[in-house]
Amino acid sequence: SFLDECIGHREKALETRAREEHPGEGELIHPQHLTALLDRHADDDALFTADCGSPMVWILRHIRANGRRRTLTSLLHGTMANALPQALGLQ
Repeated sequence: SFLDECIGHREKALETRAREEHPGEGELIHPQHLTALLDRHADDDALFTADCGSPMVWILRHIRANGRRRTLTSLLHGTMANALPQALGLQ
């Protein structure tokens, strides 16, 4: 059924995400791992923002929103340096 197919896609996406969240070798820090650590240790009502590009993708993929914990990003084309003003507004 459609629902079973969607559940299968979600499970596959979660497996892929878990594989990405590993420490780097030596002194290398994988951003996905760092973001997962932030997610693990942040309060349940934490607010996250990130600049556009890869940082935005990392928080949208690796930060778990729960209704009280939220993410704020700019999904407009060409936005630059939006995280600091957004963080000030959130504060």
